[in-house]
Amino acid sequence: MFLPQRNLGLFYVNYLFDFMPTKKTNTTNQQKPTALQFIRTIYLSIAAIIGLIMFVIGTAGAVRLVFNTYIFQVNDYQFYSPYDTVCQQPKFTSPDGKVTTPRTNEEIADCEAKLKESNERLSDNQTKRDLAQSISLGVVGLPVWIFHWLVMQADWKRRKEVA
Repeated sequence: MFLPQRNLGLFYVNYLFDFMPTKKTNTTNQQKPTALQFIRTIYLSIAAIIGLIMFVIGTAGAVRLVFNTYIFQVNDYQFYSPYDTVCQQPKFTSPDGKVTTPRTNEEIADCEAKLKESNERLSDNQTKRDLAQSISLGVVGLPVWIFHWLVMQADWKRRKEVA
């Protein structure tokens, strides 16, 4: 069966139809596709695509992380402290809101130093989480893609030899 090729990157849609799994009937030499073999082909194709997508997303995340951290040296500390004025707020406010105890300059400087240290720690932890996620996507996605792609290629060669 001839269908126009639609390029999906690494394989063609006509793979599913030109080399669709077939079963020879006893009465003729024509081959008839079986549903289970067709489902297997669809499963292998989808699993290979999912594995490849996981690998690409993981690799892209790791590259982005390297660029942001080491090449462009992006500081995202502001992201972790939405309350920049927290150190300027009074140390104590009475329940009725009338009596306030302001912070001293020493306390404000100490509070800002602790806030900066906390933001740096949170940023470092987020970088580590992003790196772990990117590596795990790549490490899981690559074998999934390779395994299903190789099985699919072996089936394709076997069907081509039979036909």
